Formats: sequence, C-alpha cells, structure tokens
Amino acid sequence: MELTPRLREELKKPLGDVVTETSKIPVDAPLICVGDTASDTMLSAGYKPKLLVYDGRTGRHEIGVSETISSYDAVERTVANPPGKLEEGVFELFREVLDGGGPGRVYVEGEEDLTALAAIREAAVGSVVVYGQPGEGLVVVDVNEKTKNRVNKIIEDMEDGS
Repeated sequence: MELTPRLREELKKPLGDVVTETSKIPVDAPLICVGDTASDTMLSAGYKPKLLVYDGRTGRHEIGVSETISSYDAVERTVANPPGKLEEGVFELFREVLDGGGPGRVYVEGEEDLTALAAIREAAVGSVVVYGQPGEGLVVVDVNEKTKNRVNKIIEDMEDGS
C-alpha cells in the first residue's frame, strides 16, 4: 500500500492529542510506541509498552538504536517496510505481537513512519498509541472505534490509490 499525495497532506495532521510531557499519557492503558524518539522517551519515563516500533532513524537521519530501546526486555522481531509504504507483513506481525503474552520490540528495515496506522488498526480498543510529531511533541492516540474507523478509511484509500 502506497501513500497518495492527498493522504500525505492529511497525515501531517496528528491523529490524536499532541503532548510535550509524558505525565499526560495514561499509565494504565496498554501502550504502543512508534518511532525511535517516542519509544526512547516513553521507556525513559518508566512506561512499559506492549509493543515498540523503531528503525534507528529520526526524521531522515540515521541515529542507530538507543541503549534504552535495545535493552528493553521484550521479544525482538524484524519486519521490512519501504519508505512511503505500508506492507501487509507489518499488520500481521503487529497482530501476532499484540495477541501474544509479553512485550515486543519490532525493528523496521526501511521506514516505520506509517506503521502507526497499522498499530492503531491492530491495537485493542482502550489501548494508547504514541508516536512523534516532528517539532511538536508526542501524539497520543486513544484507540477507540472512531480512531479505528478513521485509520481504516486512510488504509483503504491507500489500497485503492484514491
């Protein structure tokens, strides 16, 4: 599935609330972190995500994998996802990790930017997905039927190229 120009513009708007303090993020909801900075920030604040997704990059810059992420006690998995795309394997792996018992760490070979969409689609209602909004802070998405419907529409539009 490939991102269209219209969707690229739409996705510049956050899918949830933007916060600059982790204290504004619920501690009791299942947590999914997408992105190196978001994952590093949440782990450093003491959160224990069920799933964290990273690619060793921030923006377009290679940063390597932080010690905070690499030392998180979770099952390590890898998935390929080219820039500007969202591969079916991402959905399958996220579903597998989220349905499993313990936490999972997913390294994305390619780019993890769009994988927040897969995380929201595959997360249980009541979960929280956190991803970075460059220059603004962390986007906190409360996973509910409304957010799932919005994300499903975006994904459908990607699939049919509209």
